[in-house]
Amino acid sequence: MQLIEYSETITNLESISNYQLTDLTYTGSPEAIISKSKFDSERKPIMIMDNEKLVGFFCLHLRQGPAQYGGNPDSDILIRAFSIDERYRHQHLAKLSMILVDDYVD
Repeated sequence: MQLIEYSETITNLESISNYQLTDLTYTGSPEAIISKSKFDSERKPIMIMDNEKLVGFFCLHLRQGPAQYGGNPDSDILIRAFSIDERYRHQHLAKLSMILVDDYVD
């Protein structure tokens, strides 16, 4: 499993279009995350990849993101809109991806 910053490629666009997430009550869709990041350089869309399959998606929000919640804008990073594709839930992928975040942001 690895975390990769989203880039607009044909393969990634296909993966995003096939992403299954029906309940958006507490999260945002990958499309919404990508859209917001186009207008905010402090938002980094991150793909959770497992064996070259997109299994999850989230946003790392720098500087003003954590500052909105009392965090330090110079050192803290906020995780937004975290989701796991419905087809890959209950496989501990969320936990595994969060373990990877620490090394990813170092």
